[in-house]
Formats: sequence, C-alpha cells, structure tokens
Amino acid sequence: MKRRALLLGVLVASPPVFAGGPGSRGAEVLKLEGGPRAYALGDARAALLGDAYSLFGNPAGLASLERAETAFLYNRGVEGIGEQSLLGALPVGRRSVLAAGMLRLDSGSIDGFDASGVDAGTVNAEDLVGVLGWARSAPLGRTSLDFGAAFKWLRSRLDTVRASAYAFDLGTAWRRELAGGTLTLGASARNLGSGIRYDRETASLPTQLAVGAALSRRAAGGPWTTALELRRSADDTDRPRLAVALEGSLMGVVRPRVGFFVPNDLGPGLSFGLGLVAHGVRIDYALSLMGEFGAAHRIGIGFRWGEPVETARREEDLRRSKAHWDLGRRFLREKRALDALDELNKALRDDPGNAAIVEDMRKAHDLLR
Repeated sequence: MKRRALLLGVLVASPPVFAGGPGSRGAEVLKLEGGPRAYALGDARAALLGDAYSLFGNPAGLASLERAETAFLYNRGVEGIGEQSLLGALPVGRRSVLAAGMLRLDSGSIDGFDASGVDAGTVNAEDLVGVLGWARSAPLGRTSLDFGAAFKWLRSRLDTVRASAYAFDLGTAWRRELAGGTLTLGASARNLGSGIRYDRETASLPTQLAVGAALSRRAAGGPWTTALELRRSADDTDRPRLAVALEGSLMGVVRPRVGFFVPNDLGPGLSFGLGLVAHGVRIDYALSLMGEFGAAHRIGIGFRWGEPVETARREEDLRRSKAHWDLGRRFLREKRALDALDELNKALRDDPGNAAIVEDMRKAHDLLR
C-alpha cells in the first residue's frame, strides 16, 4: 500500500479507479521537477533560476540563460521507480529563450485491484511528459522582469489502459542587481489544464501555485544563494508546503547544495547535492532522504555551448551603433545638424559612454548656434 501511495496515489483496477474515487487528483508525474539541482534544493525553485530545468519548475527562469544548454537526468531508486529526463534550451533573438524537454516515469510493477478491492495481481505503469517552453526578459535598468510559459502533454499507461492530458505552466520572476549580489522574486502556476481520464473515471491535474525569493551574495570565489518557497497544491489537505535551500559555489567549480521542506510524509524532508562545473560541462548529484523507503539518488549531466548571450547582444549593439554613427557623421559633413543629432543619439543609446560619439554630438550642437 505504501509503495502504491509513493508511486502514483492510484489503485489500478479493471476498469481502473482512483484511490480517492471519482474526482481524485491524477498525473502525479507532473509534480516532478525534472532535475537533480531542484531535488537537492528541496524543490525550492520559484526564484532559483538560471538552468534549463526551469522548464519543469518556473519557466520564467529560462530567460536568465546566457548560453544554449542540454541536460539529461537518470534515476533508478526507491522501490524500483525509474525517472529520466532530457531537455534543451536555446537563447533566440535578444531577450528570448526557447526550450523543449521530455520526462519519463517508469513505476515498474505495482499491485493491482479490481473495483471490489480484490487482488488482481501486478500491473505495470508508465508516464511520459513532453514540454515546450518560452521565456522572455525585459531589462529595466538594474532590474529585470522575466516571464515564461510552458505547454505539457502527458501520456499515461496503467497496465493495458492508456490516457492523455495537457497542461500549461505560467511563471514570472523579478531580478534586482544589488551591491555584490542579486535579489530575485518568483512566482509560478503549474499544471493548469484538462483532467486525465481512465475509462469512466476522471481525475483533476495536480495544480500548484508557488511564490519564492532568493538572495545571492559573492563569497569564496562564487555566488552563495539562500532561497525560500511557499507552495500550495490543489490536493493539499492541510497547510502549504514550505521549502528553504542553500546553494554555494567554491571557486566557481564546486557547488554544494542542501534543502529542507515541510510537511513531508516520506522522511525528514532533507535533501543534499553537489554540482561540478567546468568548461561548459555540469555534473549534478542529489540525495533525498525518504524515511523507511531509504534514499533516492539522482544524477544528471548538462552541457552549455555557444557564445554567451550578453556577448552576442553587445556585439549586435555595437554594430547597430556604428551604422547610426556613420550616418550621423555623414550628415555632420553635410551640415545637416538636426539629422546628425538624431542619428548620433541612436548611436549613443547602443554604445553608452562612447566619448567620440559625444564629441560629434557637440560639433552638431555647435552647427545649430
């Protein structure tokens, strides 16, 4: 019974029925965060941004990616449950990021019962989730407002019975650069969509609302981040879930992590992890303590490549600035002061602080006298 609760919260029958009867929550696989970093940090992901796994947590977090990224996770742990994910994210244009991913949960063989509660032997269960996401950043001086959305498609199999559903995730994040650090506030709404139907029984999706905050400060050669998240699920029967987390960075290479959350029915709510980052390759490990079920181990690997987005944006700004500057200098030679000022203003906007552009603007003003 405990294993069935751990796996799906569903009793498999013929025809299938849900553990809580009609109207129960289904598709528990949609609660999974998909990445070892998230698991190590107690799933406190609403305001922890900056990797491709934001696609499964707060899609707005994709907007802070500086380079293209692919990632893969493998887990074969508690009670034989298998979990794998594969995803990729690609910055496009000046401020947008596109992402796609897949998550698979193999629950193996579980006990099945018919509608009368009679033992029907063992059956197999598997869930497959495909996700498409998009995020965009809107810089506002020293602050940035990010927003994102993701579309999910779920295919679920309980023995010989199959079902499918769709869902949407929405997220936003506000980032503020501080002296020596960054403050981030985030919010997300996950699994908004249709219910999942097995034969004659329909279950609502596990809708979740989350808000969080994260504060990063530089120490020991890298950023150290503390995070807090408050999450409410549609199937919560008592209080919301509270998670706190700490992530460090030693010389920018070693990243220790620890998370804690309450309430938790499976163990003390503690999780630990470690990340190693070098030359665009990231290896992440997470350990979650699950009481009498033992420990769940997850390992993932990620790759980042391509030119950093900020570098590409800067080069694009400089190219555009030069085009306006060349045109402004031509107008200046032709004594067309107003046209020159218009182009030189555009050039300075894309290359602030360029003293040569400022000097040409002074010459244009002199022509107007």
